[in-house]
Amino acid sequence: MDENTIEAKFGTAHFLDGRYTGTWNDNRYSNFPISATLGVNGEKLKGPFYYSGSFSSCCGGSNDGQISIELGSDGITLGAFVYDQFLESFQGQNCPGTYTGSCTLNSFSTLEISFTGNDCEGDHTGGKIVLSKQF
Repeated sequence: MDENTIEAKFGTAHFLDGRYTGTWNDNRYSNFPISATLGVNGEKLKGPFYYSGSFSSCCGGSNDGQISIELGSDGITLGAFVYDQFLESFQGQNCPGTYTGSCTLNSFSTLEISFTGNDCEGDHTGGKIVLSKQF
C-alpha cells in the first residue's frame, strides 16, 4: 500500500466506528447514563448497548441489548433506529423490549435519537438519546 494514501494515513475504519457515552431521557427516566460500542456493518451502524456510562451491563448480561441504525448510501446520513433490549435480571425478571425511532448526526460525532418503546416497565414515550463519540 502506498504510504501516501488516505487508508495508509488514517486506516479504513468508518468515522462513526467507536465507543459512545451519553444520556437516555423519556417519560420514565431523566439523564440516565448510557454507553454503546458501535461499528458500521454493511448499511447499518450497530453494536451492543449498556444502561451504564461505563460499557458494562446493568442487569447480568454481557450487554443490555443491541442498537441498529440505518446508514445512508452517502455513509453520513442516518435514519431508522431500533434497540432490541434484553435484560437478564431486572427487578427479578427477564426484561425484553423493543424501541424504535430515528437518528440524526450532529457535528460528525454526536448521535441524537428520538424514540418510543415498550418493555417490562410498560410504554416509554417522548424518548431522547444523545450519544457522543469518545476520542
